[in-house]
Amino acid sequence: MARHRIQLRVALPVAFCLFVAFTGLTIFFLNYLNTVDFLDRFSLSYLNQAGDVVLEKTINHISPAARMAELNSILLDPGRYQGSYFEAFNDVTLRQLKLYPQFALMYFGSEQGDFWMNAREQDLSISTQVIDRAIDTPESDQVLQQARLLPQETPEQVGAVERLISPFLRTLWWHRNAEGEVLRTEETRNYVYDPRWRTWYQNAKKTARQGWTDAYIFSSSGRLYASGKPGVTVSSPVMSSGRFVGAVGVDIILEELSSFVASQKIGKSGRAFILNGKGEAIALKDYSEVIVTGPDGKIRLSHIREIRDKAIMDSYGHLRGVLGISGQEGFGLDRTHNLSFESGAVRFLACYKPFPEEFGPDWYVGIVVPQNDFVGDLRRTLLWILAVSVLTLVVLILFSLYVSRTITVPIKGLTEEAGRIRDLQVDECEITDSIFREIHNLTAAFESMKAGLRSFKKYVPEEIVRYLIRSGEEANLGGQDARVTISFCDISDFTSIAESMEPHGLVIHLAEYMSAFSDILLKHSATVDKYIGDAIMAFWNAPLPIPDHARQACLAAVECRSKLAALRLQWRREGKPLLSSRIVVHTGDVVVGNMGSEKRLNYTVVGDAVNLASRLDSLAKLYGTTILVSEDCYREVKEQFAFRKLDKVVVKGRTRSITIYELLGEQGSLSEPRRAFVHTYEAALGEYFRRNWQQAQSLFRKAYSLKPRDKSSALLYRRCGQYAHNPPPQNWDGGFVFAHKG
Repeated sequence: MARHRIQLRVALPVAFCLFVAFTGLTIFFLNYLNTVDFLDRFSLSYLNQAGDVVLEKTINHISPAARMAELNSILLDPGRYQGSYFEAFNDVTLRQLKLYPQFALMYFGSEQGDFWMNAREQDLSISTQVIDRAIDTPESDQVLQQARLLPQETPEQVGAVERLISPFLRTLWWHRNAEGEVLRTEETRNYVYDPRWRTWYQNAKKTARQGWTDAYIFSSSGRLYASGKPGVTVSSPVMSSGRFVGAVGVDIILEELSSFVASQKIGKSGRAFILNGKGEAIALKDYSEVIVTGPDGKIRLSHIREIRDKAIMDSYGHLRGVLGISGQEGFGLDRTHNLSFESGAVRFLACYKPFPEEFGPDWYVGIVVPQNDFVGDLRRTLLWILAVSVLTLVVLILFSLYVSRTITVPIKGLTEEAGRIRDLQVDECEITDSIFREIHNLTAAFESMKAGLRSFKKYVPEEIVRYLIRSGEEANLGGQDARVTISFCDISDFTSIAESMEPHGLVIHLAEYMSAFSDILLKHSATVDKYIGDAIMAFWNAPLPIPDHARQACLAAVECRSKLAALRLQWRREGKPLLSSRIVVHTGDVVVGNMGSEKRLNYTVVGDAVNLASRLDSLAKLYGTTILVSEDCYREVKEQFAFRKLDKVVVKGRTRSITIYELLGEQGSLSEPRRAFVHTYEAALGEYFRRNWQQAQSLFRKAYSLKPRDKSSALLYRRCGQYAHNPPPQNWDGGFVFAHKG
């Protein structure tokens, strides 16, 4: 079979030739995507240019009003004219209205309440209105304000208003024909108006500079061309010798803007529109939608949410989402926003462009176009080409996929297996074989490597092997300072048990114990350092950091104790010797690293903390505890576990005493009798440390009665009797000195 395996160096050129065809199709498809992307960017650029055109046209339509208002505020300074101020105003504004057809009204209001206006009539002729304020006093203001509120629906009501305001105010009209000749004059005595009440006048006076009003509906009363139509007003202050004497204003009809946006050709079905910061329509393709009559019968600007064009409505909603604006509040734009959104299952492109800040009104131009207006034809053409190409290449693709699968499936399996080996997951796992000789040989090499690693990790801690594989570095002599938690697990009276069993059975029995404890230690992220006869040494927080290493060590100790209890029940049923274990847990500073020689290394920990843990392991039997914990470890986990404070000791080779504890279980796991025993024992220990030997003996006797055969209670009871006859020195800190290991 080996003679018939295909060589990879022969198969690759063949597969490459077939892959060229597939690559060509891929390149074609990518080009298609790039072309569509280019057209999308081109479309957005086109939308921006269309928006600039609408912007420029709108500004050109409205900005003359600002220039004329500014010019009039300068030219109509009363100090500049020898004759009548009214005649000067009338002469200037008549010419301006003829020059700019978009102007509907031009007017001037004075600080005395006088008002002069030239306005277009419905027939587009221009008429002049003069409101003469005969008396300007606070009392007259009060009368006029009252008159504003009076109804004028009947002749009697009109007469009442005339009688009320005639002493203070009169209104004159000069009606002209299209050539500007005065045809007739008219006096109105019931028209109540004071320019100083109006927003345009108050803005000019308050800011002392030119300003724009929001778009609004002009008054529908009267026969003026602007009546009932949407527009805006620009006003400028008139100053004389630095003193405010009045304001000039220009009204502009916005109807022409809708005509302009309706004339714009944007793609096949795109449309432009203009909104203000409140979301109200300024100009739409359908002018009839710019204004709407509310439930109260009043005409107002329609909101964008009230128009029929759903794409524009959805673009506005999408823009609010992009800007993070919720609710009904309005907003302004400080830059251009390009959008892509769906409306009615159709993809649209949109552009929102703000008017320049110096323009005045808070407006922005919107453009909405279906994306297919730009890319629809191209997509259809490319899809036809793509369909023909797919049919042409289908056979080559199928064969290429077969060859590719033959190569890549085994390689993929080997790649996944390499990842598992990196994580030291080297259990038996079948790897897909291949007809290619090179891949077959590589698979065999992987299997051999896994077998070697399975054996290797039985001699060296698995965490060390995994660390070496992941780091890719060679192990060298050396170590570094670290704070670790160390644990010794030792079998009680192992010598006598060993004497009672034949060697082979002892090895199997010991292996069952060691395997159970090792699995628990590894489960809790321990590094199993070594097996010392019947003892297991492990540590936490190296080589990989474990933030809660003391907690993990204590959890492992508690779980080992529970596991041993289950094993003892099993061994009792099987008639095997019952093993008992002592576990010591200590936290301290060590040097951790590779120790030994250049030829043979051992990753382990050395230092005083290791020696102390070893000494405490010897004391565990003396105190009769299953799990003995040092005070350094206790401080790390005292809030999470329940302990019994055992004693204060000075182990061999040290001069400083340490407090030792018995780990009883997780916090909250003790029964009431157990808590009573711990409380009694620790009370006795307190009296013991205070040198009250008789009280301590009494409490230790009580503790022993609560837990018979407790070695610690018996030990401390006897020691109290010894100290009663031979007290320790006065500088005694409570620590019992052990001259031997345990």
